[in-house]
Amino acid sequence: METVEQTRNMNNLAMATMVLTISMNFLTTAQGYYNDINLIQFTPFDRDNHTTQEFQDFYGCSHGYATGYFAGKRNMAACRGNWTEHIKDSEICAPSWHVCSSKDKEIFDGLQYKNLMKIGGCYAMNAAHGTGACSDCEDTEKMIMTGAGRDCPSIDSENHNTCINAARVDLRWKLRLKNESACVWNELINGAICCRDTPIEDPPQLINHGLYKHLVSQGDYLRLECKAKGETQPKIVWSKNGMEVSTEDRGISISSSVIENITVSTLTIASASSTSNNFQYSCRATSKYGSDIGVHHMVNVWNLNSRRRGCKRGVRQTVLPGGEIFACEGMWKGHIKDASTRLCGRKYSVCQAYSDGIRIFDKINIRETRILPGCYAIDAANNRRHYCDRCNPKQKGNRMAGVGNDCAGYDPNTPSCLGQGRVGVWPHSDLPLSRSSANYTTKVTEASKRTQQSCKYNAELTTGVLCCKTLTRGPWRVKVCTPKCRGGGRCIGQNKCMCPMERTGDRCEIKLLETRSCEEVCGPNGKCNKKGTKCKCLKGFRLSKSKCIPK
Repeated sequence: METVEQTRNMNNLAMATMVLTISMNFLTTAQGYYNDINLIQFTPFDRDNHTTQEFQDFYGCSHGYATGYFAGKRNMAACRGNWTEHIKDSEICAPSWHVCSSKDKEIFDGLQYKNLMKIGGCYAMNAAHGTGACSDCEDTEKMIMTGAGRDCPSIDSENHNTCINAARVDLRWKLRLKNESACVWNELINGAICCRDTPIEDPPQLINHGLYKHLVSQGDYLRLECKAKGETQPKIVWSKNGMEVSTEDRGISISSSVIENITVSTLTIASASSTSNNFQYSCRATSKYGSDIGVHHMVNVWNLNSRRRGCKRGVRQTVLPGGEIFACEGMWKGHIKDASTRLCGRKYSVCQAYSDGIRIFDKINIRETRILPGCYAIDAANNRRHYCDRCNPKQKGNRMAGVGNDCAGYDPNTPSCLGQGRVGVWPHSDLPLSRSSANYTTKVTEASKRTQQSCKYNAELTTGVLCCKTLTRGPWRVKVCTPKCRGGGRCIGQNKCMCPMERTGDRCEIKLLETRSCEEVCGPNGKCNKKGTKCKCLKGFRLSKSKCIPK
């Protein structure tokens, strides 16, 4: 029977919900834990049926709450607190945990630099360098206590010959006081890193993290792969726009194999069709110790035989991937916006800076846009002030954008109205993949700045224009996502959701505040509401793209 004091302590720990998934009989349904590298699921602790000690043992901290776990490593927990004597005698860690020391090197050796910097603050270990080798911290002049966290006073990512192979991390002032101990707490330290006395298995890991963009013709056969590893063989589950894929789905099959302890799952689409278009397929590797997500395949189907018309009758057209944008061949007079009446069909007009679907590079790789013969211009441009604007010859540095094999130059690293990547109609030194000047006459190579900044047809450079559906409610009209965005998420087009700070997932279905601390989720410029369910910005800051920035 627990005392009233123990019950009160347990209630004070109610905010903490991220724990380790281990094979005990009191584990319940899984929730999500998100970080910049991957998505790791933990199982919440049923705190109503267990003692405070059991609760603390799960988290690793004596107060029951962990700031985070480094790169999902279940055996290392960052615990806040301070101490007065040597760090080894601190009471920050739970009874079945201890302050990590040089003897735990095997546990933290696998950390990479980006993992090391994941958790805010600075956390110490009973380990030190300075003598040329890693050892337990001792109060000698040469000893420098080490730890982890992105706010530690000194981090050298080039030095790998220390306790943590990823970097050298120093946890003291550059000039230490004469009688100051090397192993005590100081105001630069937020707490200690605790290691589990008896290490348990880490969750599975996907080994091909990333976003893969696939452009296929209608009717083509497509294979998507997901690879994972783990001490226990993981199970791989596929989802489509957040909904689990079933092997009973028509035209889809899933197979799995194990090659050298790596589980490979292959999702096969027998015949790509419009029903496969603009979908994002994701995979999740799971085991009883947790899960990992971070492999996404964006599929776009190109139907070259579409009967829809986006160009005027008699104008030669090519439909672009997605079936919403049409390349219309022909010339025009005056500004490019005037080409709508000459080349674009009914309810279509020349694509503008913010037309639906114009961010082509969000769907396909920039190199794949070179499958379109010619160069088709749009009413959009880069200039000295904006990377995406309407084509305006009066703006300094105005450069009309386009799409096609024969456009003058490409830059995969510069953002534009087309997404992450820039294509220019006119050749320019800012475009590293520009075509040779030998391809053009002197009228182009020696053209004046005024001519190069124009938005007019040029027989040498432009084949026609791209036509998009005419916007009837302005460039910011309501966009639709299926399934709908949840928890206050906003549809930003192309079936993608922008989530508020406290949520993540394809449809903003994962509540981060159930699995992470308010400080970690809301950031240094935000705080939680009284219920601890949402983030809001501090005074003097405003919300912008899920972050609090100065007003």
